[in-house]
Amino acid sequence: MKNSIFTLFIVLIVFSLTGCALTEGHLNMPLAGNKGEGKASLLAGIDGIGLYASYCIDSHLVVLANASTSQTHTDGPPIVFTNGDIGAGYYQKISKYGRFEVLGGGGYGSMSCDGVTYQESNFNNYQQISVQGNMIHFFGQADIGMVTENIELGFGLRVSNLNFSGNSSYTNMDSGKVLNKMAYQIEGSPLYFEPCFMLAVGVSSVKLHLSVGGSFALNSIDNLSLYGLYSPTFYVTTGITVNIFRQL
Repeated sequence: MKNSIFTLFIVLIVFSLTGCALTEGHLNMPLAGNKGEGKASLLAGIDGIGLYASYCIDSHLVVLANASTSQTHTDGPPIVFTNGDIGAGYYQKISKYGRFEVLGGGGYGSMSCDGVTYQESNFNNYQQISVQGNMIHFFGQADIGMVTENIELGFGLRVSNLNFSGNSSYTNMDSGKVLNKMAYQIEGSPLYFEPCFMLAVGVSSVKLHLSVGGSFALNSIDNLSLYGLYSPTFYVTTGITVNIFRQL
């Protein structure tokens, strides 16, 4: 059984390093159970890395913080996102191993892109692209799962609202000369539905962590479609989770 679980993790880790894997949609699931518990996870995929932490300050109150950086691929250069969130919520222990929690919070982030795309078969003809923007982020989340000494298993659903503001410019060049320049305002407030499955397996307080999930836009705004913000995102992230003062 242990060999089968280890093999599964190796396969999924390899997949996370070769497939579509973003951390921007990843959920922080404390699966809290007792006052004084703490948890920290360092997770990574091919397109990003994130740090997720939580701490139970009371018998039913948990606080959390997230920080991540990732990139979204479009037809042009990748757009880099940097995000930071804080939040809090109510948790309830269900018998010895069951866990339920309702969380909410918000944060701030930035998006940037500076790059060049070339015309096919003509490298003297190219387009300079610049994107600079900010994001204010609000979310609500519900998780359910189970925690044993060696396994943590959870499923979470999050609804997120991202408020974008900023500017982008596209300059068409030919042999160093400016042909034309276009500028767009980045403005919109898309809503996202984000399910996530989480599994952590290990000995004592240190566990191998796996998350599989997605991020799906529930509405669309024309001037944000240029940045790949409405394409469904699927991710696999792997890493290490450390539990502090975990009690069953």
